[in-house]
Amino acid sequence: MKRFILAAMFASTFILSACSGGSYSRGIFEGRVSGQSEETVVEQVGKPDVADTTNDKVHKFTYKARTFDTNANGQKDVEAVIIFEKNGEGKFVATTVSFS
Repeated sequence: MKRFILAAMFASTFILSACSGGSYSRGIFEGRVSGQSEETVVEQVGKPDVADTTNDKVHKFTYKARTFDTNANGQKDVEAVIIFEKNGEGKFVATTVSFS
């Protein structure tokens, strides 16, 4: 029984540490940003580490070490990249999210 309790405590500590401090599972991150404007993305997941907005057709936000893969025992991703493209109204919205 003690081992079970210790294992449960370890697992909950791991999950809480992975979710705190602006770290998101891939699914949560993607759900918060997909289809959103650049402003909304910043509100949802914070400022990107790198924002490339020099292209008139495509913008790219890069977040470093802020996401993790739940299918790989919570291993942190090196980066998450969000691609923004103009919608029918000419506003940039997140169309693609990739992780590496």
